[in-house]
Formats: sequence, structure tokens, C-alpha cells
Amino acid sequence: MMSISRSVEKRKWMAVFFLLSAMSESVFFSIQSLLGKRYMGSEGSNEYQIFLLILFLINMLFRIDQYIRIKRIKVIEIAVLLIPILFFCLILSNGVRYGYFTGEVKSHMVYLLVWQYMAIFAVLNLRDFCDLSDVIDALDWFVLIVFLGGLRAVLASAGDVSNSLDTFGGATYQSASYFMAFAFGINTFLLMIKKKTVYLSRLNIVTNSVCRMFLSAALVCFVLFTGGRAGIVLIMVYLSVLTWWTFQDERFSFTIWILGFLMCMGLLAFIVTVLIDHPIFYTRIHRVFEYISGAGIDFSKTSGRDIIYGIYQEFIKERPIAGYGILASSYLEHYEPHNFILQVLFEGGFLYLLFWTGILAALYSRWRNQEGLEKYFLIIVMLYPLIHLMFSANYVIDEVFWFSLIWAVLIHGEKGDSQKVRKRV
Repeated sequence: MMSISRSVEKRKWMAVFFLLSAMSESVFFSIQSLLGKRYMGSEGSNEYQIFLLILFLINMLFRIDQYIRIKRIKVIEIAVLLIPILFFCLILSNGVRYGYFTGEVKSHMVYLLVWQYMAIFAVLNLRDFCDLSDVIDALDWFVLIVFLGGLRAVLASAGDVSNSLDTFGGATYQSASYFMAFAFGINTFLLMIKKKTVYLSRLNIVTNSVCRMFLSAALVCFVLFTGGRAGIVLIMVYLSVLTWWTFQDERFSFTIWILGFLMCMGLLAFIVTVLIDHPIFYTRIHRVFEYISGAGIDFSKTSGRDIIYGIYQEFIKERPIAGYGILASSYLEHYEPHNFILQVLFEGGFLYLLFWTGILAALYSRWRNQEGLEKYFLIIVMLYPLIHLMFSANYVIDEVFWFSLIWAVLIHGEKGDSQKVRKRV
């Protein structure tokens, strides 16, 4: 009996490690913030690279050991494992065509191999070593790490004379808002399915639910405090999706939803009332909503994205069919497109857009046929990179984006006892 208990405990901690590996960026900066440290880039320290390398090597060793033991590998897994190499070669050929490689391209080539393979290894390891219940439990630790990092950052920046939170372990205020909005979505999802908090499991469900409500409300406040607009957008998307699920699936508690909503609104009203006259808080919360006007969205208040979008639209018009190549924006004296659709059109034209449309449509079709919490887990995780990619990130090196895609490819629709992660909670 003791060996069984140890085996279950080991499996759960493995799930924590593999899942957090696939969310390494937000985990790293949250831990940095919690420790009161600030990462200043590779010029100042290589601790981020060491952190990623350790996670990468451990995940890879688990994978190699598994293949040695089972002495076989599926065709679909071989295809997935070749994806990073394909992107690497495409970027390499683009550099050869331009005649040189920018520093940004060189950096992206390394990070794409690390993050794409990390996402692939994490999904495969979760599938082979863990149950879905272990993965759901592991989400609690991610929420806790981000919450504590956010709390430390907010307290540290409360007296900062700058207009935005910039002490989240070295991450930008915009990234901090994404991390905490992501944690909000996960925690609120767990609240709605009446999931007990792992580290407070001895408390009854009512006390657990109250703790989760507090966490969600606090995370919303933290996002407001960052001054990051996109974090609030992500929170609104999560709330819309979870509200829809509440009316569609009885596993989502309508009572908890109402109570949680009232608690969040009450806490927000209290905090805003107390802090609205504080100049720093007022400046940050004003920045969050300043792009919303009576006439709709004021793109002149979106940190220059209207200008960036216009520039890339002109480039796309010049090569609408095949585009300029993967990461070609790094060879231009402009920012990245800051929009997934624009980036795809710019890099590969309408042909590449059709390719991605087909991929996402096929995965959506598979997702619709699924049942159980695994179906909802994937959407909660995938909403974060989808919103992130629409405003800020680069899909080539977005680890959570690739984790979601690989999960949908390797986990959804597979059957058999070997797919342990498919066991229902």
C-alpha cells in the first residue's frame, strides 16, 4: 500500500514538473519576482538560459529513456519531432537568401528548438507517465507560483514613480499582465468545476471555493495594477467562455459562478475605491482602458500597433501569395507584426494562411468530438497563446502555443491504455 501511495505521489510531482516546463517563461519570471530578483537579459546574466537548459535536458532524458524501454516510436510522433527541425531549416534558408543572420534571428533559432521541443517532450511525458487528474492538479502549482510572484511585484512597485509595473522578475508589464491573466483563467476554471486546491485539500469544498474566489479576484487586481491592456482582454475572453460553459455543461457550477462574480466585483470595487486617488494606480488603470472610446477602439492608444499593422499590410500587398519567409520581419527595421494573422500572411502569404487555417480547423473538428474535462483543459490553456499572438507574441517561439497544438495532435482522438493522460478526472 505504501509503494502505491509513493507511486501516485511521484506521478503527481512528475506532472507538475512536465507541465511547468511547458510554461517555463511565466514560471521563471514569477520565481524571479518572488525572490525579489530582476533578470536583465543575457548580457547581465545567463541564469534564464541555464534554467531552460536544465528543464530541456531533464524532459529529453525522460523521453529517451521511454523510447529505449518501449523500443518503438509512432509515425505521428516522428512527424511531430521533425517540426522544430523544419522551422529551423526554413529560417536557415531565409538567412542564406538574405545573405546574413541578424542577432534576433540567431536567438530565435536557438529558442525555437528549446521551446518547441520542450512543448513536445512535455506532452509526450505527460501522456506516458501521468493521468489527466495529475495534470489538472499540477495547474494549481502554476497558479500559486504566478500569484505569489504577482503579489511580490505589486507590493514592490506600489511606490514606483513610473507608469507601469516593471518589477515582475524582469518581465515587461505587458508580459506580467498576460501571465497573471493566464493564471486567472486556469484558477477560475478549476473553481467552476469545484476542484479542491491541492495545497489546501484538507479544507472542505466551501472553504476551498472561497480561497479560489479570492485568488481570482486578486489576480484581476494585479492585472489592473500592471497597466497591461491585453491581460484584461484575456480575462474578458476567459469570463465569456466560462459563462458559456456554465450554461452548457452541468459540471460547471452556476451557484459558484454567481458567488465568485459577486466576490470579485466586491473586492474590485473596494480596491478601486481605496486606491483610485493614488496617482500611480490611477495612471495604470487609466492606461488599461484608454484605447476604448465612445466611437469604439481607438487604435492610436494601442502603443503604435495601428502604425505597425499599416506597415505590414503594405508589405503583404507586395507579396500576397508566398510572403517573405519565416522570421523575415527580423530583417526589417520595424517591430514584429504583433498579430498572428499578419505574421502568417507576411511570412508565407495566403498559401501559408490557408495551411494554418486548415491545421486549426482540423484540430477544432477533433476537439468538438471530445468529451470530459480534457476538452475544457485544452481550451483554457490554448486561449492564452491565441490572445497573446493576436497582440504581442511570435508563434514560432511561443511555448504554450506549441504545447497546446501538440497536445491536440497527440492526445485528442487517441485511444488505448498507453494514453494514460486521457483518463478522466
